[in-house]
Order: sequence, then structure tokens, then C-alpha cells
Amino acid sequence: MPDSALYPLHPGNGATATDTRAEPLPLTQLQSLRNYLREQENVYLNKVMQQCEGDKEKAALLLGVSLATLYRKLSGEEKE
Repeated sequence: MPDSALYPLHPGNGATATDTRAEPLPLTQLQSLRNYLREQENVYLNKVMQQCEGDKEKAALLLGVSLATLYRKLSGEEKE
């Protein structure tokens, strides 16, 4: 699988970090890295939960995190 399939610059439009055709986002549309990463993590967690048919224990095992960590991440609680 090519790296471009794993690391999209802007999810949904097919642009990658190495794609020079991608138009930059206006500064007013940019968000903090922390918020962007949380958003991407939530998308990924939801996909894994769907694939595991809601089985949190199975999802935690596949993700390599404890069940407590998975519950914390799904509830939106974040440690600073």
C-alpha cells in the first residue's frame, strides 16, 4: 500500500502531503494540531468500533490500548 493511502493531507479529497496540486487552506480554516489529531483519532476509533460491531474489548485489543483508555477516548475525556 503506498504511503499516500495512509497519510492523507486533507481527508476526503485525495490530496497528500507530497501532492503539490493541493490548494492550501486559508488561515481562517486551520485548527490547532491538537484539535486536528483528536478529530482524526475520533474518526478512526469510530471506524474500529464499527468493524468490531460495538465490542469495546475487541476494539481495545486491536488498537493496543486498555479498555479504560478506550472508554476515556470514546467519552471525549482528555488528559492534558
